[in-house]
Amino acid sequence: MLLGSDPRISGVESEVDGSRPGSRDRAELAAGILVSLLSRYPIAKVAAITESGIPIPVPKSVPLGAGHTAIESTFGAIVDEDRPAAVSLFARARVCGVATDKFHLNGESNPPTTVHAVDCRAVHGAIIVISAEGIDADPEEVSEWELPSLPPRLARAHKDGSAVITEVDSAMCQILGWSADELVGRRALEIVHPDDHEMGIANWMEMLATPGLSRRVRLRHLHKDGHWVWLEITNYNRLADPSYRDVVSEMVDISDEMAAHAALEEREQLLYELTETVPLGLFHSDPNGVILFANNRLLSILAIPRADSVDDISAALDPADHQAIEEAIHQVMSGGGGADLEVRIPSADAVHYGALNLRAPAHATSGFSGFIGCLEDVTDAVRMRQRMEVQARYDALTDCHNRSSTMEYIASRVSSLNADGSEGIAILYVDLNHFKPINDAYGHAVGDQILRITAERLRHAVRTGDLVGRIGGDEFVVVCSQVGSEVAAGQLAESLRRRLCVPTDIDGRHIELSASVGVAWTDDPGLEADALVDAADSAMYASKRAGLSSKSPETVPRRV
Repeated sequence: MLLGSDPRISGVESEVDGSRPGSRDRAELAAGILVSLLSRYPIAKVAAITESGIPIPVPKSVPLGAGHTAIESTFGAIVDEDRPAAVSLFARARVCGVATDKFHLNGESNPPTTVHAVDCRAVHGAIIVISAEGIDADPEEVSEWELPSLPPRLARAHKDGSAVITEVDSAMCQILGWSADELVGRRALEIVHPDDHEMGIANWMEMLATPGLSRRVRLRHLHKDGHWVWLEITNYNRLADPSYRDVVSEMVDISDEMAAHAALEEREQLLYELTETVPLGLFHSDPNGVILFANNRLLSILAIPRADSVDDISAALDPADHQAIEEAIHQVMSGGGGADLEVRIPSADAVHYGALNLRAPAHATSGFSGFIGCLEDVTDAVRMRQRMEVQARYDALTDCHNRSSTMEYIASRVSSLNADGSEGIAILYVDLNHFKPINDAYGHAVGDQILRITAERLRHAVRTGDLVGRIGGDEFVVVCSQVGSEVAAGQLAESLRRRLCVPTDIDGRHIELSASVGVAWTDDPGLEADALVDAADSAMYASKRAGLSSKSPETVPRRV
């Protein structure tokens, strides 16, 4: 029994069984002991046991040699009368780090088999059991085999009612570095961290009010070399018992555990600082849409004060994107992989854009499930893309469709004739008369202004749905769908030409404007767009040669 002969305090043993991972030095020492044992017994049988005593396969990280045999459990082969000793071996390994004993195995005659148990949970995730079964070794040599001791973690001290230390064991001296003479006679509070005094006093006063076991408390104690050691203390009040008149303090060194907690907190703080540094909005949602984490950048991008749910995020986005977002979340949550989409973020001044990426955690657990999201403000990139798309399809000077997009549109409209019930399509080819002399006389700035005025007049003259394109110089094309005949096309052209041939004043100069218009009409879906435009171009030159202008309203359409 770990706590001495007093049966009334034996229940503390299960609370301080040393099941927490060891320190780095302790772990390295245990791993070194295991390597030494495996080297000493090159044909030993090796098993692995969890901290709960459940046999498991030997971890692959254990450096077994070619002659070693990995088995499920050594304890199952131990004879019944040796089972209690085997349990004790297992318990000693958990507390002390390493333990050795000899047992008779089923069907085995004397001498018994030597069994070593090494607590390698910090390195290999299990207690490793090495059995020398079947190894012809000198019994005396085996009995003289001594394993190096591991630093103790469990200690005990006795105190009086004023918390003055009256007795300590050797483990406490090793853990704190003080000799027994240096500890006995001192108040325990003298070696407790000042920041822990209030907690320690409260726990002590609570313990004094109730005989028996008290609740555990974690306090930092001063090591002789000046650093602080975390001890988890369980006090047992025996002051009312005339046989003892003291308080027994059972202490477990939890410095490694607390250091692990501190390291985890540092990593969490670092992760938090990273999430606040990157120019991305980050969030984590549970499966029900509750936001478990959201960084400040997300709130800044969305221009909202807080985000408690996915609905809060969606509400800050364009309603037209809500269905796509719901479908993306469903895809991610159903295991369909990640989802990436572009969303719009309405604001008071203009629409902003965001790249929303959703992913399910690769190794989701009950504590980290749902999905994670990343929102990047891509407004500048989207607007640049939109500008490039406009430049690729529109004329920079007049804002009309350029030649490429105009020809593409004509081809699509021609090919859809009849299929969508279209009656026919007319191409009106417009060329300004006397533009070059005007441009030469007044300069390119005036010429550009005339082209812009012409484009604006065309846009106001055409019907809704008609397209105006500039295909070069002072030449424009108007594409008119749903035109029933070449006669109707000619009427559109005459109306348009009259709207164009109106004088204008530019920088105080009165300029007469006129245009020649060629018309081509077709209802043939198999006609090439180039052929239709060429026909309108030819009609325009015919009109120009005939001297048709604003003073001669006649326009002759061509059927192609």
